[in-house]
Amino acid sequence: MSEVDLDDIKRRMEGSLNSLKTEFMGLRAGRASTGMLEPVMVDAYGSKMPMSQVGNISTPEPPDGGGHADPCADPRSFRRASP
Repeated sequence: MSEVDLDDIKRRMEGSLNSLKTEFMGLRAGRASTGMLEPVMVDAYGSKMPMSQVGNISTPEPPDGGGHADPCADPRSFRRASP
């Protein structure tokens, strides 16, 4: 039976968790996230560069101030249908 290398398993698990955290940065329910654009590469100055190195990226606050960037996600935006 082979030996279990706990240090290797721990190192690999930490790498997997870091990768998962990076993926989750792009997922925000009901709100835009600049983290979604981190993996995007653009052609600039004759080479491929991360978008964040080419310009500033920001997300505006939603107009209702309630954290709902998408009006469809805000239950107050739904109206009762007329019969």
